[in-house]
Amino acid sequence: MTKSVLSMSMSLDGFITGPDDGPDNGLGTGGNRLHEWLGEPVSEFPHFDPPGLSGRVFAELMATGAVVVGRKTFDYAGHWGGDHHGVPIFVPTRGTPPAPQSGWSTTCPTRRPRCARPRQPQSTRT
Repeated sequence: MTKSVLSMSMSLDGFITGPDDGPDNGLGTGGNRLHEWLGEPVSEFPHFDPPGLSGRVFAELMATGAVVVGRKTFDYAGHWGGDHHGVPIFVPTRGTPPAPQSGWSTTCPTRRPRCARPRQPQSTRT
């Protein structure tokens, strides 16, 4: 079975963006503070090379085989310019899937998979 890992930058009080996030302000006002651990961009790809423990965390993030992201985050991040470190991007959505663009793979399941449905308690099963 494939392992799923959640990686995200979050403040201690649970925020993943600053206030006023939106399509033209993906990280919100002051939201870049949540990513200061990465350091300054050093190259075109993978963009960052943080030292020490931050570097190990970043290496694990970059070793993923796919990205699962909500539609709002996907849109606000500008679709990551069409590439999220060269892996497929899965965008579960109830709305209209984003238009395909060349050079990136996006899958937009519009129905919940069977495995995601809540299980019925034993007493209500027939």
